[in-house]
Amino acid sequence: MDGTWERLHLGSHPGGFPGARPTHLSLQICGTPPPGRVDGPWRTIATYRNKGKDLVIDAETYLWSKHPNFDQVADLPARTGEPLEAAIANLDDGVRERFVSHGWRLMDPYTVSKSANSYRRFVLGAKGEFSVEKDCYVRLNTGWFSDRTVCFLAAGRPCIEAAGHRPP
Repeated sequence: MDGTWERLHLGSHPGGFPGARPTHLSLQICGTPPPGRVDGPWRTIATYRNKGKDLVIDAETYLWSKHPNFDQVADLPARTGEPLEAAIANLDDGVRERFVSHGWRLMDPYTVSKSANSYRRFVLGAKGEFSVEKDCYVRLNTGWFSDRTVCFLAAGRPCIEAAGHRPP
């Protein structure tokens, strides 16, 4: 975008749910040039394992949790050489050790998010956001867009949201 107004149309498809209707959203956005290259790490803030909110549909359980998809990318820093920092809640010691052994830099999510200024510094110090979707969004193929992603995009940072394994 070159600073002129452009129209963005977002939509979702209801998947296999009977009676569900597609949703559509139309936004007008004003393009702004990115603030320049940032050499910081890719970052995210998340909860590794959520409990108590899983969905059961037709006797199949869909996890309201990111841990299956985070597990798929645990070795990403070692494979890519890209620095990845994550402020992740609910990590047990074994998972923490596995991520650190692959090159992840782990931070305290409460320190990062304790104030608007600390969160702003966290976002602005990043090259961009790298995160994963929750299992239920991936397997139900519903799509997902996070408020964190909005913050990174508003700061002019690119975002990579890894989906994990999609259903066949």
